[in-house]
Amino acid sequence: MSGCCNGSDFYRLAVKRLIELADEEGAKRAKRDPLDCLPIIPNVSWLVREQSRYWRISLLATQKASSFWLTNLKYLFPARTGRWKELV
Repeated sequence: MSGCCNGSDFYRLAVKRLIELADEEGAKRAKRDPLDCLPIIPNVSWLVREQSRYWRISLLATQKASSFWLTNLKYLFPARTGRWKELV
């Protein structure tokens, strides 16, 4: 591919070489063992455990915040009677 870089021959050779390089790279990648992806599975289970832990922490924080809010609401409106008292 040395020489003039203007013209259709240069571009044809450049595209041909690019396709050859892509084929060579694809052949290298195709030789992988399909069982090589098995070490990924523990990482997925770790991710599920972490998501579950985050969900539980978020739920606990929501419960604490709502309890705090209701307790403060009781002190703001202590003279309420009827249905309001049942809710709080």
